[in-house]
Amino acid sequence: MKMTLTAKLKLQTGPEQFQALRKTQLAYRDALNAVSQYAFAHGKISNQRTLQRQMYDEIRLLYQLPAQMACNVPRQVGATYKTLWTKVKQNAKMRKQGRTKKRYKGLDTAPKYVSPTLTYNYQRDYSLKSDQHPHSLIGLENLTDIREHSKRTRGKHASKKQRRANQHASRWAFAELHSILAYKAASAGSLTVKVDAHFTSQACPTCGYTSKANRPAQGLLFVCQSCHYMLHADLVGARNIALRTLLIRQAWMSTGQLSVAPDVSDGEAKAARLQKYAELRWSPDTSPLSFDMG
Repeated sequence: MKMTLTAKLKLQTGPEQFQALRKTQLAYRDALNAVSQYAFAHGKISNQRTLQRQMYDEIRLLYQLPAQMACNVPRQVGATYKTLWTKVKQNAKMRKQGRTKKRYKGLDTAPKYVSPTLTYNYQRDYSLKSDQHPHSLIGLENLTDIREHSKRTRGKHASKKQRRANQHASRWAFAELHSILAYKAASAGSLTVKVDAHFTSQACPTCGYTSKANRPAQGLLFVCQSCHYMLHADLVGARNIALRTLLIRQAWMSTGQLSVAPDVSDGEAKAARLQKYAELRWSPDTSPLSFDMG
C-alpha cells in the first residue's frame, strides 16, 4: 500500500523567479478549467486516459506547460469528475430509497478551478514498500456516508433540539480525522485500515450476541442480554473494532492480500462478514488490565 507524505516548503524566490512561478501557476489553472469544460461538454468524462489523449497536445501548445504538468492536468480533472459522479449515484440511490428529496447538483455545471496551485514532481519515492509489514495495524470504523444513513428528523418537523443535533453532526470531519491518523501512522511505520461499523456498540465481545436491547435506552452502559456482560458502550465498541482489525490482519497474513476498507456494496458479503464477527470472542486473559492486576 502506498502512502503519500506531504511536506509544506516555503520557496525563497527573487522577483523574476516569482513572476515565472506565478505565470506557470496561472497557466496550470487555466489548463484545468479548459479540460474541465471539455469533459463537461463531452458527457462529463471522468476517464483520465481519455482526457489526456484528447487534451494533452492542446495543453502543451496553448498553455506551454512541461510534459509532467500536462499529464497531471487530465488526472486532476478526471479525479474531480469521478468524485462528483460518485456523489450523484449515491444521491440517486438515497432519493430512490426515500432518504432525501434533494437532488445533488454538483454536475449541473462544469467544475471550476479557482486556486492557482499546481503540483511539482520531485523524483524520489517516499511510498511504503509492499513487502514490508507495519509495526502495528490501527483499525478505524468505516464511517463513509454515516450522515446520510443516520436516521434524523430534518426540516420543519425537527425540533430546536433536533436541529442543533443535526448541526453538530454535520460538523463531524470523519474523513479528515481518518486522513490525519493514516498520515501519522505511516510516518511511524504503521498502517490504518477501515473495518465495518455495523453493530460495534450492540454486539457483545465475549459471547457474540447482538441486539439493540444490549444498549438500554441507547445509554452509555452496555448490558448483554445473553451473558449479562457489562461495560461502557464505548469500550465495547473499541473491543469489537480491535477484534475485527485482528481478523483483517489474520487474513492478510494467510492470503497476502490486505483489505483496507470493507466492501459495503455486496449484501451477501456483508452478511458473511457479520457472521464471522459474531464468532469472535474477547478474552479477559489478553486484556492489559489483567496483566496490571496480576
